[in-house]
Amino acid sequence: MSVFSRFLNSLSLRLAAGAVSLSSSLSAMPGEQLYTMYCSGCHGADGKGVAGAAPPLAHSGWVNGRPERMAQILIHGIQGDMTVLGERYNLVMPPQVALNDEQIASVMNYVRNSWTNVGKEVDAGFVARQRTAPRVVPFKGKEKTVTGMWSAPDLARVYPLTNHPTKLIHLLSERYKYTDDLTALGTMKPMTVEEEEGGLFRPEQCGKTTESFSAIWRGGLKVNRPAEYRFVLAGKEAAQLLLNGDVIAERGAGDASPSVVLVNLEKGEAKFELRYTHQKGQPFDCRVYWSGPGFEQRHFHDISKLQRYPSFRLKHELKRPIVHRNFFKNKISRALVVGFPEGMNFVFDADTTELSQLWQGEFIDPGNTWHGRARGEFIRPSESVVTILNARKKGNTFRVGSHTSTPVDSSQLQFVEYTYDAAGSLTFHYHVGSAAISETYAVSKDGKTLSRTIKTSELNDALYMQLVRRPGSKTPPYDIGGGATLDLGDYPSTAIMHDDGLVIQLLPSRPVTLTYTFN
Repeated sequence: MSVFSRFLNSLSLRLAAGAVSLSSSLSAMPGEQLYTMYCSGCHGADGKGVAGAAPPLAHSGWVNGRPERMAQILIHGIQGDMTVLGERYNLVMPPQVALNDEQIASVMNYVRNSWTNVGKEVDAGFVARQRTAPRVVPFKGKEKTVTGMWSAPDLARVYPLTNHPTKLIHLLSERYKYTDDLTALGTMKPMTVEEEEGGLFRPEQCGKTTESFSAIWRGGLKVNRPAEYRFVLAGKEAAQLLLNGDVIAERGAGDASPSVVLVNLEKGEAKFELRYTHQKGQPFDCRVYWSGPGFEQRHFHDISKLQRYPSFRLKHELKRPIVHRNFFKNKISRALVVGFPEGMNFVFDADTTELSQLWQGEFIDPGNTWHGRARGEFIRPSESVVTILNARKKGNTFRVGSHTSTPVDSSQLQFVEYTYDAAGSLTFHYHVGSAAISETYAVSKDGKTLSRTIKTSELNDALYMQLVRRPGSKTPPYDIGGGATLDLGDYPSTAIMHDDGLVIQLLPSRPVTLTYTFN
């Protein structure tokens, strides 16, 4: 397995500024560092994931409780539909093959005891036993053996989740005129009062998605023993959660992360109150969970009406480029997609070490893929794309000895890392055989020009690099389609060839700066 594959076992990469060296020894790293390297790109440094995209690990029933579940996911991976904190996800989490038993145990212990998660610690011996544990699942009165990655239903059959509903006692729903003041809502007079059947709150019982309204649910919560309990208020609509008359959690409309609180309760019946406001045109989305001694996460809401989230746009929120691993239909099945805050974006295929696609404007709309991979939908950039190369179909970018030689075998290409500098420039580092190559990218302030500076170490043989398959012209600036051009500056003309697309000879003593411009 390539260094790149080991580095990208997580679905996406969004690492903090600075280099991450893949050649260093990882065995001695504590769980937090390993988590930052391998997991935080998807699940976030705070374990909250990406709302509607990458599932959270904080407060998750898949992480808390029996440690076998998490160990099986890390060892064998998981794919397909799964529900976390009431939200539906459809992703592929590959096996963490780069981590040994000790490292997996360290990651588990860190995750299971962070962000108010509380779990029994495990050791390398536990992980080793999980590697060889039988993977036999009850299925339609018989048994089946699971091979490859787990599905969520199969894993839950072997290591069941206790994410069951908690029915509230004497639960009433009260409908009110719309207000965005949840505190004042508690003093208003209700328009209607009804009993909620089944002890679970249902926004659709109070109104329709096409109208604005507010609501309060009041009932009793049975507490079996005095202890500290964890409550989670989630969803994208404004809500307030009260216990025994005190506000313990509150969310504004559109808040991305769940509100999590720890509350000490005495044995008996606690007064439960949920205040909620709905704006017309929005899907119903309010969820409440709790967990405590002797039971994992349970919910108070009716999950039968939860709606899927629509597509959405990832935006530039940093002063430096952001990097994600993504999937493009009919183009590149695995790549790094890069977005600069100035509005220039490109795809770098780290398996073939090539700049393959380029576009201006908004970054990407990942909703279809992150919610519907099982339906074969893929991420598409939000703007028209200039396809520069596609080595997966036409052969790799590099040739040795002559620019007409057979392309270098993919086994000779090895992605190493990417780094940022203080100015926000991004550099990719990789090897072509024994040659060490770096590519540094920067964007002009107006967002119209991308510069790409390529440097190489000393070479044993002449090394040639294809830049464009079929340029629209053989004189600079080269037309590369889509209103974009490519210029090589003052690079020696003797090192530029045109008889097989646009090819340059890499010179150790002479870095080349390529300029891509949208006119």
